[in-house]
Amino acid sequence: MQSYGPGAQAAPAVKRRTDSYEAAQQQQQSPESDEEYVNTRILRRQVQLQSTPVAPVVPMPISAGSGTAPPSVNGQEEQPEFPGSSAASYQEERMRRKLQFFFMNPIEKWQAKRKFPYKFVVQIVKIFLVTMQLCLFAHSRYNHINYTGDNRFAFSHLFLRGWDSSREVESYPPAVGPFALYLKSEFFDTVQYAVDGYANVSRSIGPYDYPTPNNTMPPLKLCLQNYREGTIFGFNESYIFDPHIDEVCERLPPNVTTIGVENYLRQRGVEVNFASLVSAQLTFKIKTVNFKANGGPLSAPDCFRFDISIMFNNRDHDGQMLLSLDAEATRLKCHGATDFISEANFDSMLRSVLNIFVLLTCALSFALCTRALWRAYLLRCTTVNFFRSHFGKELSFDGRLEFVNFWYIMIIFNDVLLIIGSALKEQIEGRYLVVDQWDTCSLFLGIGNLLVWFGVLRYLGFFKTYNVSYSGPKPIGQKVSKPENQKAKKPGLPVISVQRSAIGNQWLKALVDRIGGHPRRAFQNPPQVLERDVAAAAV
Repeated sequence: MQSYGPGAQAAPAVKRRTDSYEAAQQQQQSPESDEEYVNTRILRRQVQLQSTPVAPVVPMPISAGSGTAPPSVNGQEEQPEFPGSSAASYQEERMRRKLQFFFMNPIEKWQAKRKFPYKFVVQIVKIFLVTMQLCLFAHSRYNHINYTGDNRFAFSHLFLRGWDSSREVESYPPAVGPFALYLKSEFFDTVQYAVDGYANVSRSIGPYDYPTPNNTMPPLKLCLQNYREGTIFGFNESYIFDPHIDEVCERLPPNVTTIGVENYLRQRGVEVNFASLVSAQLTFKIKTVNFKANGGPLSAPDCFRFDISIMFNNRDHDGQMLLSLDAEATRLKCHGATDFISEANFDSMLRSVLNIFVLLTCALSFALCTRALWRAYLLRCTTVNFFRSHFGKELSFDGRLEFVNFWYIMIIFNDVLLIIGSALKEQIEGRYLVVDQWDTCSLFLGIGNLLVWFGVLRYLGFFKTYNVSYSGPKPIGQKVSKPENQKAKKPGLPVISVQRSAIGNQWLKALVDRIGGHPRRAFQNPPQVLERDVAAAAV
């Protein structure tokens, strides 16, 4: 026979608190998930409530949409967890715990469940690696641009007739006029000057050689683009014109230096009609080796092939033929001293190791963020099904978007950019590319690094010092961009909080109101608080 005296009521209460405290200690020691922990606590508490007498409570039925609430376990009036029900059911409690833990940030998850923030640590490691990689790449790119630019100026002095050093300084307004030709004889003289300079390239200060196995002068290539028919009779304002453009190319052998370009073209039957001439291009190649003075003992020399093009632009037909020189550099694989190559390979190996670490880190970050998005999608499907079965309502579009973390999408995007950029960087440094892809690699690494630093701004919101400056513009922007007619609540929906719409913060807000304080206290409350919540759910 059971007794209902004060002593008999105190003993079960003490036993309940003791059991709850022991369960909490086991939760901290065992590596259970939060779902298993909640299920065990709720089931154990329901069994205790069935076997332990409690103070009688008169339940008050509530119809959907009514404003009255049933009394709580302590006899005080308390709002129900969801409109239309007297208390949270077992499934509702599980769903609320899932959503509450899902919307926690990594620091709150660590404080609540000691869940290690893998994605946060990976992002911190990645930002150091990609920044170091970008700095090394920028240094190499800077040296490459300076080297190719200086060689372009040297080629202009060697192969352009009438080139002056004042044209090497870019200023606004320009100090000199356009570099152009105005006489027919100047065209042939300029081509002849380039051919003679190419024949005497060994006299230059730079270590320039011909791209042939025995270092003999190869023929140059002269291409003329002309209108198919273009004859002007200016004295009687008439002309003969066919707008189709034909291209004629001729090879200029080394003996052109003695014959002359104009005579050689005449012998070959090539007539230069300046009235129909659109453009002309003279191309040839040069090889060279770059001894890096500031590269250090571990930086090996680089070998390049320069594809030089001298352009004669006469498209405007205004009596001024613009002249320009372009030199495209292609990195080649060098064959140097064996003792130096062993040391140079050490520098190349360090850069390759850094590239591999960046690739692995970005791949790990991509996998973790993709897994997080997939789990969020599964939780969204579970929430949608729960809303249909328990409330007969469809989760709104805004509510579904709460499960999509756009920060993870941005991280996945920059991971893809960094993986492509790192692969290109490794191929450039390993001389595996036939054509240099410096610009493409710079684009991928630059945008990827920018997005990495931009993604780290999200983690500033986890700290109280920067939370206001980071999180403040977000709700302000939402209120400014959101129309006024969309701010009203939809009738009939069990909305508790509209801060994150629909379900997520709705149950979070209810949990915060019941416990008081922060959502993570659901895992850090003393046993009597959890006992009160479970007892209220079992009524």
